[in-house]
Amino acid sequence: MVSFIARMLARKIGFYCIDTDALIESYEGKEIVKIFAQSGEEYFRELEKLTHTWMKGLLLNSVIATGEGFIKSVDDINLLGKVVFIDLSLENVEEIKEKI
Repeated sequence: MVSFIARMLARKIGFYCIDTDALIESYEGKEIVKIFAQSGEEYFRELEKLTHTWMKGLLLNSVIATGEGFIKSVDDINLLGKVVFIDLSLENVEEIKEKI
């Protein structure tokens, strides 16, 4: 859901969309569910910190979709630029999809 909104926003303003979970899955070579099951939440949060460190020096003009835990894991989320927290119900997302 968050990724959908991020992609939609990025497309609208002409930016790239980056999904931190997809980056982590690519880095680890496995899905988030398996990372949690095999290595636990603490390990996953360390991967989020690693991802944040990598992104803060490289990405410009991007919309970044994260899970809610990402914000809590990193030292200073504002190093990535402007941060917008979007909290939508599934019903609201469906309404938005219908308007596209």
